[in-house]
Amino acid sequence: MARGKVMASYKDMFIVGERDVAFIAKQLNNFGLKDKIVNIKIVENSNLAVEKFLKGYLLNNNIEVFKIHELDVLHLDAFKHNNTFEKIKSDCDLLDKYGAGVKYDPTLEIEELKAEKAVKSLENIYNFPEIKKIRDDLRNSDINYPQEEYNLTDIINNYNNKYKTTEQLKK
Repeated sequence: MARGKVMASYKDMFIVGERDVAFIAKQLNNFGLKDKIVNIKIVENSNLAVEKFLKGYLLNNNIEVFKIHELDVLHLDAFKHNNTFEKIKSDCDLLDKYGAGVKYDPTLEIEELKAEKAVKSLENIYNFPEIKKIRDDLRNSDINYPQEEYNLTDIINNYNNKYKTTEQLKK
């Protein structure tokens, strides 16, 4: 089946990716990784954010991008352009498992450890120098680009510390 080309700009892809990261940060602030149902949305949006960042990277480098969702294919295209993308291959592979299939499995629950690994993979890609440079350039040159920068690992740790304190107070 032939798929159409992505017609959005690299900037649009990065903005939507940033929205996914903001959504994840909000969920982590509110629920941490304690809710197996919320974790589904966290890993799903981690996958979506990476998809947008990879597509944005490719578009920014004038590489044709098709309407696909497979992170392994997008990663390979980025790697062909810049072999430093090898450093995030395992992160893309891990998140690729949380693609469209996650949405359609009514029995799925995602444990805290799996969700944490997914978030750390997202964070590795979010801060990967080739992706971060584009994000920073957009942040510095476009007042409409989301200005918030997220450290998802810190958000998880802060929530866990708050959760532990709350649990101790209950005892």
